[in-house]
Amino acid sequence: MRLKDKVAIVTGASRGIGAEIASMFAAEGARVVLAARSMEEMEQLRQSISRQGGESICVSTDVRSRESMKNMVKTACDAYGAIDILVNNAGYPMFGYAVDDEDEEAEKRYEAIMETNVRGYWYGARFAVPYMKEGNRGSIINISSVRGHLGLANETAYCAAKGAVKMMTKALAVELAPYNIRVNCISPGAIQVKVGHWVLSRYGQEIYDEYVEKFRDVHLLGMECNQPLHMIGEPRDIGYTAVYLASEEARFVTGSDIVVDGGLTSLLPEPGALDMETLVALHGKQGPMNQWFQSLG
Repeated sequence: MRLKDKVAIVTGASRGIGAEIASMFAAEGARVVLAARSMEEMEQLRQSISRQGGESICVSTDVRSRESMKNMVKTACDAYGAIDILVNNAGYPMFGYAVDDEDEEAEKRYEAIMETNVRGYWYGARFAVPYMKEGNRGSIINISSVRGHLGLANETAYCAAKGAVKMMTKALAVELAPYNIRVNCISPGAIQVKVGHWVLSRYGQEIYDEYVEKFRDVHLLGMECNQPLHMIGEPRDIGYTAVYLASEEARFVTGSDIVVDGGLTSLLPEPGALDMETLVALHGKQGPMNQWFQSLG
């Protein structure tokens, strides 16, 4: 087991990438602290880990809150006596507003993205590092995004936040190297967690259900068409990378950003380089979807 007897905290562990990382850590022998706001979903994951012979506990955590993050780390140390691994994974979904959009919700969403995706990660490191220093070891893994590498219209807040995570990683790697604490970053590309989760966040359950019914195939085509590896990534693809970075196999790796994106950020977006069949199919379906969104106001 690559993480035997290690203690790991995973934020945003109730679903998606966070849940997969937590499960894979437990399967590799780590004792895992599951941290998220949804206790019901975390408890289901804890039971699943237990059935597989793993060990974990749940801690209700809001990464935007200083006191909540401080309590998360203290609870982990009280339960297991040390902290070896911290995965800052909890994130707020896409922005989706023009920079000059007058909707008052735009500024609220900007603040939520920055609080969750930047300040929450900083809190995680701030409170976990003292315990790691005591043990003279540690691995911090921050989850960024390909959108921290490349820009996208109407995503200024999200791209800025994920870019900040990448640079926070590099600065912390230098700062913490003398204490044998490694800090690395994973930048996922198109990972299929939940179809159109940003629609659920912005418009609510009823609109989301309609979106999935009408446009699921458009969503999947859009994820595929710009990737040299003609497939959609899964949470386990990020989990494999996280296990590596947390293990002794990565003992000489710090300050790195591992891009797991099917080649998306390597592709020069020339029409001839794209999968034209998929692109044509997407183009034919994109118009009705855009009209539907415009009708929502």
